[in-house]
Amino acid sequence: MELFSYMKQLSGKRRYFQSLVQVKKDYREWASTLPFKLTGEQINTIEDIKIDLEKDVSARRMIVGDVGSGKTMVILASALMMLPHRSILMAPTTILANQLFEEARKFLPDSKVVLVTNKSKKTDLSEYDFIIGTHALLYRELPETGLVMVDEQHRFGTAQRNMLEKLVSTGKTHNQGGQAKPHFLQFSATPIPRTQAMIETAHIDVS
Repeated sequence: MELFSYMKQLSGKRRYFQSLVQVKKDYREWASTLPFKLTGEQINTIEDIKIDLEKDVSARRMIVGDVGSGKTMVILASALMMLPHRSILMAPTTILANQLFEEARKFLPDSKVVLVTNKSKKTDLSEYDFIIGTHALLYRELPETGLVMVDEQHRFGTAQRNMLEKLVSTGKTHNQGGQAKPHFLQFSATPIPRTQAMIETAHIDVS
């Protein structure tokens, strides 16, 4: 009972921020062009994110799914729904970033997608709709972004994830004086204990 009371107390301490952008875009027409059908769980998760992106409150959502369960298509659907605003995705390895980049080019042909790694030539990233990269993103000048995503979030430290969010945020404030922030989605098959605790205390949403 004492633990329950403590968890309930913690859940009341969640902080909310105004979102930099709100979008109302459907994904179903795009999904109908795919060479396969999305699973029920993928659709449910994309619907959760769609509702998040329509709000004036910055999303804080954790998407949990086993390896091979189709998180990549959820990532791509999220980037699609964010258009015409920019999305950015940080992946833990060059191999994974490359794979996600190739999938994005294949399934989001109308989006301008760029890959950022340690070996990438420096270019003006503000020209792109979807920026995919490794931790090299943390050392680049990043444009304002409506949606930040982190794949395999357990492979990054809390400071790295927070730093990415700050790099793409602006100094915009809402009428209560707080800072506006991008929507933030994290993906993992194995959330770190800190994230698990935040899920259990409702500090972040989960799909």
